[in-house]
Order: sequence, then C-alpha cells, then structure tokens
Amino acid sequence: MDRHTHEVEEVFFVLQGHLTVFFEEEDGRRLDVTLGPWDCVSCPAGVIHGYSNDTVEPVYLQVMAGKADPEFMGYADQTLFDGRDAHVRSPGGE
Repeated sequence: MDRHTHEVEEVFFVLQGHLTVFFEEEDGRRLDVTLGPWDCVSCPAGVIHGYSNDTVEPVYLQVMAGKADPEFMGYADQTLFDGRDAHVRSPGGE
C-alpha cells in the first residue's frame, strides 16, 4: 500500500499470513516490521505508514481505525452512566 497518514490511530491485526508494515519519519528514515498470525501493531495519528504482502501466500488482516473524538461508554445502569465521565471532570466540579 502506498505511503499515507490518517488523522486517527490505525491498528493492524494479522489473522493469517505475513505482512510487512512500515512506519516512516518525515526525513525519510523508515522502520519495516514483519507481522505474522496474531501479531498486532498500532500506528499513531499523523505517522506516515503503509503495508505490503511480500509473499506468495494470502494475508488476512483486520484493520481498525480510531475516532478523533470518541464518545464515552454508555451504561444501562443509571449510576454507572452518571459517573462515566468522572475521570475528565475538574476536581470538586461537575
């Protein structure tokens, strides 16, 4: 795959086969990593990256992309729902 970036995190999870994933600095320095079955790697937002299958075997992978502003988890229990954002509230405030 051609070099590219995303405004969100992207995760590669290899299910079968071997995949070469690369990460590149803006100055051209590059790191290539070969992933096998059940290997996983995360690429932070804004980092130049890509991947290729350099083998004759098929590669099956799951690609997951983040969300720039994720929503807080929802709960059926009202008490848990009311406290779901407590970790981001200012101390002593709501």
